[in-house]
Amino acid sequence: MTVGRAISIDLGTSYCRIAVCNDNHVEIIPNDQGNLTTPSYVAFTDTQCLIGDAAKTQAVLNPHNTIFDIKRLIGLTRAQFEEICQDLFCSVCDPIEKALHDAHIDKAQVDRVVLVGGSTRIPKIVQLVSDFFDGKQPTRVPHLDQDMVAAHGVAFQAAVLTGSYSTRLREFLLFDVTPFPLGIDTAGGIMAPLVRRNALVPTRAIQTVTTTFYNQPGVLVEVYKGSRAHAKDNTFLAHLVLPGIPPAPRRVPRLEVTFAIDANQHLVVSVTDTATGRSNSVAVPGRRRGLTDSEMVDLVVEANVAAARAAARARFTNYVDDLRDVLDELEQKYNERRKRLEAVLRPLTEKFAATAALNPLDVVDIPEMDVVDEETLRKWTVAVAGPDEVPSAAPGPVDDDMDSAAD
Repeated sequence: MTVGRAISIDLGTSYCRIAVCNDNHVEIIPNDQGNLTTPSYVAFTDTQCLIGDAAKTQAVLNPHNTIFDIKRLIGLTRAQFEEICQDLFCSVCDPIEKALHDAHIDKAQVDRVVLVGGSTRIPKIVQLVSDFFDGKQPTRVPHLDQDMVAAHGVAFQAAVLTGSYSTRLREFLLFDVTPFPLGIDTAGGIMAPLVRRNALVPTRAIQTVTTTFYNQPGVLVEVYKGSRAHAKDNTFLAHLVLPGIPPAPRRVPRLEVTFAIDANQHLVVSVTDTATGRSNSVAVPGRRRGLTDSEMVDLVVEANVAAARAAARARFTNYVDDLRDVLDELEQKYNERRKRLEAVLRPLTEKFAATAALNPLDVVDIPEMDVVDEETLRKWTVAVAGPDEVPSAAPGPVDDDMDSAAD
């Protein structure tokens, strides 16, 4: 459905461009001077604020109130520039390596490397990319103006978001992805991802969760982003509470947690009690989830370092939960066994007491001893209560399946 036209604006540090997608191609919109690029200049006078060509024209006469091209004023040798930007240059290959890993492609399988964008003019960038691909020389698209690439790409995306693209353009649709997993905190502090990294947006994911203790009146859902196995090690986004869960044993209620992300990266998290239909939701703006590239790389590295330790803790948490279930089962079976034993022993005890009251154990030959064994006790019971009321043997152990479960 078409919702209107959209334009793309590439705010470069040197020049800006504005573009629009018309049918099957992108057009760069000229500025009021008729130029396809606009200088990234801003100037302030006593009466007005100037931008673009007008600001650049008066820069010589108004240098103190004109802002422009700041990256070229740092005091411009190439060796100094490369030294200052060394940490940034070294991070260039990280997203390349991540993309190859996610696509399950080895760099040796790449036939051609194409560079686009203004930064590809920096020799150090070209060298780093070439070294990463074991000497393969990157190329540029000859007929493509490197300064126009970003404006072209954003114009395509604008057409996608507004629905104003043709059937032919549908073959070249650009999709956004989630840079990090999105999930919730579960029992034991474990991060349960609902939306995986690199999932296409818009997207929707649902996961069923339950309660962790008996008669739990409500649930707290905490939303996180990140690749770490423990929720506390990731970035907290939001939380929501669903009260009013009917009393029930733990793990019986069924609660559906839904993550819905639209094309603008807006996340809505909702939780619904499937038994009552009661629900609650919270919206997380897309900008709140934004991270810089370096922050993304750091978090991924930290996640990989902590993965093994987190996995061990998760296994231990599962073991504790399973052990708790076994103990609950043992307690239930023990109570049933005790009730059966009480049903047998109660009338026997009452008859024994009644017989002893009439004849105070005169029929029993009680030896003088400190320890009375089981056979002697049985003889006394037979003498007082009669052989029909005495079990043939002492109560046996708990059921075999209970023994094995306890092991």
